[in-house]
Amino acid sequence: MALLLTVEFSFAQQATPAPTQSRENYLNKSQNQKIGAWFLMLGGVALLVRTAGNHAVNSISNVPPPFPIVPVALSAGCIGGSIALFKASSRNKKKTLGAAAYFNILSIPSTQSATSGTTFVPAFSIKLN
Repeated sequence: MALLLTVEFSFAQQATPAPTQSRENYLNKSQNQKIGAWFLMLGGVALLVRTAGNHAVNSISNVPPPFPIVPVALSAGCIGGSIALFKASSRNKKKTLGAAAYFNILSIPSTQSATSGTTFVPAFSIKLN
């Protein structure tokens, strides 16, 4: 039962439309993504340098150590994730420069056949920054 409820809430339509993002929101999001990307990049490079140092120290002995695949894969994943965050940051920064168009759902009071209620109508709005 819990699984069915989880699936229903995961794939159900959103009842209220998401608010439109302002220029400041996109700039703030871009800055946060850039900071996170730098942390990932520096962490991945630091892990890669530390792994290479340990591998060089351990390879001085007569028996060569196995290749450290897990730390190298983790550092490559961190560096790859930081590249993706840098691209997302630049994309969000570009969103602040141009005009924005949004699809909204407007609620309009209506009366049909002697009953009053609310009708939802799709609308298109343009916001110039």
